[in-house]
Amino acid sequence: MRLANVRRALGRVPWALLLRRAVRLSIAAVLLGLILAGAAVAWVRSGTDRYTYSERDVPEAPVALVLGAQVYSDGEPSPFLQARLAIAQRLLETGKVQAILVSGDHREWKYDEPGAMTRWLVRRGVPENKIAQDHAGFDTYDSCVRALKIFGVRKTIIGQAGRLTAAPLRRALAWICRISAVAASSAAASCWCTDAGSWPSTK
Repeated sequence: MRLANVRRALGRVPWALLLRRAVRLSIAAVLLGLILAGAAVAWVRSGTDRYTYSERDVPEAPVALVLGAQVYSDGEPSPFLQARLAIAQRLLETGKVQAILVSGDHREWKYDEPGAMTRWLVRRGVPENKIAQDHAGFDTYDSCVRALKIFGVRKTIIGQAGRLTAAPLRRALAWICRISAVAASSAAASCWCTDAGSWPSTK
């Protein structure tokens, strides 16, 4: 009898109505997530747009901060990282900065992003005494905090290159450094980066 009662009770449950409600709640949750994400992007954009520049127009700063990226097993920086380094080199050559801070991952002895970046710059004529190395820049936040606390950098230019130079990424970089109390501007150059090489150009 009890089993029969349970079956009759289940038969009276409006499953179609419950399904419609579940679908509506799922759609509402997705829309809420999109709205929150859009609000976050708008907030970052409103706070950092005035700190993102073309390479030509970026204001002078004492130091260019080069954030680490992949280094190949032969010690050569990836094309994406080479494009960042090329921006820093040009900023130094044009007098926009007076020194370059290369910050990257060196948790393993055989994998040394700052060392690889330094060698790349020196091979292209950058004086070694113009380069400082941070071997514990494991992410952007670490690099910015350490630039301030370890190296005393209070104003910097972050060189950023990518496919058509993604503006949201530049804003995020400037924002992360600014919440770390480093007055960061982001200099941009477009770069079509492939395994065959990189071709940076100022825009």
